[in-house]
Amino acid sequence: MTRFYPAAVVLLIAIFAVAILVTGGTLLLFISTEALVLVLAPSVVLALGTHSLREIGRCFVRFPGTEADRHDLEVAEVLFRALGRYLIGSGIAGFLLGAIVMLANLYGDASTIGRGTAVALLSVFYAILFTIAVPVPCVAGIRRRLAALERAE
Repeated sequence: MTRFYPAAVVLLIAIFAVAILVTGGTLLLFISTEALVLVLAPSVVLALGTHSLREIGRCFVRFPGTEADRHDLEVAEVLFRALGRYLIGSGIAGFLLGAIVMLANLYGDASTIGRGTAVALLSVFYAILFTIAVPVPCVAGIRRRLAALERAE
């Protein structure tokens, strides 16, 4: 991970925001607490189920710093790869839950159909966005640092 990473995340969000506005949408259409919870809560719970809170903290604190050794980097790689899978899995689960709500109310209230569809699609969108923003670049940075350590040995 480089010093440019936080700026890259902001730039990524800005690109999505501009794309939303250019296509005629509003940013408020892309805010859903339900979808956010459906993606983040299971991912955090699963991460806590497979790694201790201390390990997770060390991965987020030590990995970007220079004091991480090979073991720290390997643990961080396992965590971030798993976190990527958890985010995508949670996004798919959110999509399915939203689709079930939508289909269950197909002949009922039209507002619940739209709400279920929004939750379904935004769950996948959030999962992709968070995966692109956190675990993917972290794993790439870890792999680069592990390769540098191997070359130095």
